[in-house]
Amino acid sequence: MFELVNSYIDSLALFLAILFIQGMSFRKIRQYRPNWFQNGNRRFFLSILIGVYYGLAGIYFIYEGAYENNPVIYTNMRILILMVTGVFAGRTPLIVAYVVMLFGRISFDIASPVTSRYVILMTLIFAACLLITFWKKQRFSKFVALIILNF
Repeated sequence: MFELVNSYIDSLALFLAILFIQGMSFRKIRQYRPNWFQNGNRRFFLSILIGVYYGLAGIYFIYEGAYENNPVIYTNMRILILMVTGVFAGRTPLIVAYVVMLFGRISFDIASPVTSRYVILMTLIFAACLLITFWKKQRFSKFVALIILNF
């Protein structure tokens, strides 16, 4: 029981650290290069960069879930990564993060039946996150809707 709680705390702390590092990085970029958020090419580059960042974080959670004793906790964190990317970053980073996570999982074990189930699960979650990005609601409402859909 203690191992379950310990792995949950570890994965939650890592998830919050990932969010913190991204937030601080973008704060520094906004402070020293504010025109990067208005320029179309640089803004697109930042979107791709944030998608790769969250995709690599998702790959870490995939790896930990596949090779640790508590795959459920790490699975929930990689789903949360897609949800946060979709709600707070937008469509382009969501698509990039999904593709990076998908290729990362396929590269671990391509012939496993678990991989095909993973692809189906992640595609459904990705589709739900992508549909939510088209909503004209507040971010909190989108996030609550995604949490309800993932139960």
